[in-house]
Amino acid sequence: MKLKHLLLSLLVSSHLLAAIIPMRCKTFGDSLDSAQAIERREWAWKCFPIERWRINLHDQILDETTSQLVEGYPTFAVVADNDGTKISNPKNWFAPINRDADCAVPTDYKLITFCGAGCYTPEQKVWFKDGYEAIGEAHAQNFLEIMTLTSSSVQSDLKFELSGIEYFITDFIAGTHEVLNIYTLSGGSLRVTLEHPLVDSEGRMRSANSLGIGDALVMANGDFDPIISIEPEQYVGKVYNVEVKNKNPSEKIIVAQGYLNGTVYYQNEGIRELNRVILRSNLIPDSLVR
Repeated sequence: MKLKHLLLSLLVSSHLLAAIIPMRCKTFGDSLDSAQAIERREWAWKCFPIERWRINLHDQILDETTSQLVEGYPTFAVVADNDGTKISNPKNWFAPINRDADCAVPTDYKLITFCGAGCYTPEQKVWFKDGYEAIGEAHAQNFLEIMTLTSSSVQSDLKFELSGIEYFITDFIAGTHEVLNIYTLSGGSLRVTLEHPLVDSEGRMRSANSLGIGDALVMANGDFDPIISIEPEQYVGKVYNVEVKNKNPSEKIIVAQGYLNGTVYYQNEGIRELNRVILRSNLIPDSLVR
C-alpha cells in the first residue's frame, strides 16, 4: 500500500476541529489493534463521507515502538477552546470499533486527529528562524519557519536555509515515554524518544536506540561528536516533533541541540531511509539520498 503524507488539514465541516494534525493516540486511552482500527476507519468512512479523503490519507501510521507501519484510525474528543489546546473526554466515550455501528456521536465530540509520532521532550532546543528555541515553546507560539539542511550540502560543507513548517506534532495529554539521554564528548546532550532519527558520522540516518557509545553524531558545523554515555529514562509528559514543507528528503533534516536530526518524515513514510546513507563528503549536489 502506498504510504501517505501526514498533512496539516483545514476545517471542511462544522463537526470537525479546525486543524487535523497527526498525534499520538495511546496516551489518550484510545489504543486499538489492527482489526479494531480497520473497523473504526470503516465506521468513520460511513458516518463522515466528507472526510473520506482524510481517512484515506491516514490509513497507515508509524508505530514508533516497533518502527512498523500500522493501521491508522480517527479518534474523537471534546474541544473546549477555539485553538484546540484543551481536549478532554468527559464521557469516557470512544468511537465504535464496529463498522456497522450507528453514527451517533455525543454532543460536543469532534473528530480531532489521527495517530502519529513524537520525538523530543519539550525543553530540547531546535534551530528556528531567530535562533534556538525550546520546541515546546515553539509549538505554543506556532512558529512558522525553521532552519533545514540544503540539498547541496556535503558532510564537509553543511549549508542551511529557512524552510516553512508544515505542522508540529505532540500528544493529546501527558503520558509515560521511554526516552534516551545521549551525552557526547564535547559536553552536548540530546533527550529523545527511542525511535528518534539522528544523523551519524557515516552520513546515515539512525534511530536513537540503534546508536551506542563510540558512535558519533554530526554537529551543525559538520564536526563529529562521539557519544560517551546513553542513559534511558521513564519520562512523564508530552513529546514533540515537527514536519517541514520541503519535498526532498535531504531537506527534511533540522538541527536540535546542535546536532543533525530528522523530522517526522523519517519516522513515517521516510522510515525506509533510516540506516541509509543520506550525507557523504564525496557526493555531488542533488545526490544526497541513495
